Amino acid sequence: MNLNNMSANKNIHQRLQEVQRQIGSMLKTERNSFQGYSYVGEYQILSKLRPLLNENGLTLTFDDIPGTFNFQETDTKKGGKEWLVIYEKRAILTKADTPSEAITFNFTACAQNTDIAKAKGAAETYGVKYFLMKLFLIPVSDNLDPDKFGEKDFLSPNQTPPARESGEKRSPTQNANSQQARIRKYLNQEPGAISDEEFHKEHLQMNPTAKVKGCGYCQKLERQKK
Repeated sequence: MNLNNMSANKNIHQRLQEVQRQIGSMLKTERNSFQGYSYVGEYQILSKLRPLLNENGLTLTFDDIPGTFNFQETDTKKGGKEWLVIYEKRAILTKADTPSEAITFNFTACAQNTDIAKAKGAAETYGVKYFLMKLFLIPVSDNLDPDKFGEKDFLSPNQTPPARESGEKRSPTQNANSQQARIRKYLNQEPGAISDEEFHKEHLQMNPTAKVKGCGYCQKLERQKK
């Protein structure tokens, strides 16, 4: 645990507030091609959250509440069968240096699948992910309109693109961070920013139907239509 001096004197509620302040917003960088929607992935949340919990001296643990597991077989629209799984989970946020200070949260996890084990796994993933998003008040966007969200919402405080060695492959999250950095630089009109055309391609990759008011190329296209 790398607890800074400021956090050492804070109670658990103040530390939770600090994590909520620091974590920033997230873009939907993952894609479900089968159902055609974008979403925030579990890795995306945890990669930002874990360092902040460590920095503020907090631990977060989960368990299933005994006696709450329910499942039933349901009919699908296509005449098949699926398992619906519903159960209660418990999350405990603890002040690591004073374990007697803790906050307990209960929430419901549910999902369905033709395989009951997969239904349980999906319920676990979805339940924990959306609990974290609500607990830490994480805004999520698939729209790059700076007038709606503000440029600062694209990156968390002090976030910079990760270093890259020559020939090293980037993960989807690293690519998203690099893309967000280019967007931030363009919107702030910083020296060396990408061109209007390049920015236009960037935001269309994130959302093909979006029209960004800060995009010079979008403005140019609108003028040509008139």
